[in-house]
Amino acid sequence: MTINKKKKEKNNDKKFHIAEILEVPRDVALGDSIITLTGKREMLIENYKGIVEYDEQFLKVKTKNGLIELEGNHFLITYLTDEEIKITGQIKKIKY
Repeated sequence: MTINKKKKEKNNDKKFHIAEILEVPRDVALGDSIITLTGKREMLIENYKGIVEYDEQFLKVKTKNGLIELEGNHFLITYLTDEEIKITGQIKKIKY
């Protein structure tokens, strides 16, 4: 593990602890992504960073904590803002 990664984890631990004391939700304090899956047909990702790859059968989204990869059919981005993305289609596989 690199020194920068250790410092980053230590800072996140401090932020998490402060968030717990102040009773602030973790996603707000740390900027974590929130993933809401509705059945196998819809996914909403909040606090995402960007779209890395997208076609009808594959989607790769960058978040603060890493990548989210979706495999399936008929993917369509139905809603997109700076903070949220909504994908519909037949979701077969999610990799985080």
